[in-house]
Amino acid sequence: MTEHVNRKGQEKVPATHYYQLNPSSENGKRFLEVLGEGMEAERKADALVKSCDAIGCVSSLYADFGGVTAFGFKQNVKPDPDVFLDSGQTSSDGLRLYEPNVKVLQHLCVWEKMPEENDNLILSNRQYLSGEVMNAFPRKMIAEAIGMPLKYMHPLEALRLLNIPADEVREYAMGKKTVEDVLKGKMFVSKRDKANAKFAREGEKENMAYIKEMCKYTYGTYLSLHGSEKAKALYRECQNLPIVPEGTLNSIVGLEKAKARCGFFIYKNWIWVQSGAESTLELNDDWKETPADVWMKALKEAKKLYGNGKNQKHM
Repeated sequence: MTEHVNRKGQEKVPATHYYQLNPSSENGKRFLEVLGEGMEAERKADALVKSCDAIGCVSSLYADFGGVTAFGFKQNVKPDPDVFLDSGQTSSDGLRLYEPNVKVLQHLCVWEKMPEENDNLILSNRQYLSGEVMNAFPRKMIAEAIGMPLKYMHPLEALRLLNIPADEVREYAMGKKTVEDVLKGKMFVSKRDKANAKFAREGEKENMAYIKEMCKYTYGTYLSLHGSEKAKALYRECQNLPIVPEGTLNSIVGLEKAKARCGFFIYKNWIWVQSGAESTLELNDDWKETPADVWMKALKEAKKLYGNGKNQKHM
């Protein structure tokens, strides 16, 4: 099996809580089901890595299992530069890490004008309301999406350049005052200040028209891929790999507060679980807390029987 490296570099902290889960219980069955999905996701990731003649990979950043975000090669191996881009990083075991040599750009688009997906475009099926777009995307990007290029800076920026008192700027931002209210009675002498005052006034008019226009639509996003055909094909293969989403295993056994995926192994008809967080599940005969020495003894016996995990289905 190809070795997988956790890119997050999670610190190895001593687990403070040890548990045993009955694999025949509802949670135990779900745990094993997810584990099976994880092993299949790992298998498919391994197959992709091997098809590229790599000997390791960095798994998905947002998965308990599966996915590939970078490929590991020996230091003296230089993969095809049209397909692979040197990330400049090295794995903990000395492999040089490469990513698909693809430049990926995000685009925002009015929903009704979304393009059709092709080899160069990856479309998202999420639809955004105007209020969501306003909070999630740059103003310039939204303006381009609605075909309304902006000539002036946002009036708030112009007011700040004029050194308007913060409380007055805040009142404008809250809609309690207009630009004219804020500028009333103030004298601007320098050409720069006079220009910024004009930008604030004109920018307010433009911004009102912009908001009125952008509120008419719903929006979508898509990614455009730029690179060689082989590199783009590899990027798509990586994106299409199955994963088990991050936190799935922890959620089954009440470890949602844990910073890392729980550790576990299967031995003597039990799933032995460890975590730095305390489980929120109620303890019972199927899910019980175990003394550290008992848990460690079981782990030692399991290693003797199965080796370091090579002959057993566990992490």
